[in-house]
Amino acid sequence: YPGRHVEPRTVMEFLLNHPNIFAAFDIHCGTRALIFDLPRNQADATVMRKIMRVGKEITGIDPVAEGDYGRGQDAKATVLPGVFRGYMQDTFGLIGATVELGNGWNSVGLTAKEIWDAPDGIMVKEFLSRIIALHDAHNSKIAAPWVKYNHPQLGEVEIGGHIQGNAYFMLADDMLEILPKVTAFLREMMQWHPRLELVNVKAEAMGGDVVRVRADVINTGKLGTTVLKGATGY
Repeated sequence: YPGRHVEPRTVMEFLLNHPNIFAAFDIHCGTRALIFDLPRNQADATVMRKIMRVGKEITGIDPVAEGDYGRGQDAKATVLPGVFRGYMQDTFGLIGATVELGNGWNSVGLTAKEIWDAPDGIMVKEFLSRIIALHDAHNSKIAAPWVKYNHPQLGEVEIGGHIQGNAYFMLADDMLEILPKVTAFLREMMQWHPRLELVNVKAEAMGGDVVRVRADVINTGKLGTTVLKGATGY
């Protein structure tokens, strides 16, 4: 059942206990993209498109709808069940999106579309050789030499080969370049929260200790007080 594992349940309970939260972004190191869901409510969809345009302007990262992420030109769109973004939007009516910072394929200059549309075999035959050349130029090891190891259960084995951290993830210099831009985007989003203000406040003595106070409440923030309108569960 949803929330049966302690890690997601902790996040769910944190959201329930903090009604002041209006947006959440999770950050990963996959193929570079700003992943978002388009809500069924058209007004909400307009808000998400606007946020993704701002994200593109600040970070330079292309927005990608969830069903299109990782999808080649001939593949069918898919919707991942149980994704955090959908939970944020459908349950709470809050902004939810994912920032994929990039990976080794991006470090050699490949776009997300080039990676996803690559014919079978090209990733290994051509793209991987470009990653190896990139690491050679930066004096960065992409593989470790094989060495014998006496495993307590398996006996003698060999350990070595592909170093996942170096081979898959982007170069450190690329990480240092993209992180300030993503931080600037998140800081911009922090300013979009609903902002309630009291105006036209008037106090009128009604006699004795009774005072009638009248005021107008206005929202001067960039998002409405419901944030998104289409939430169904909260």
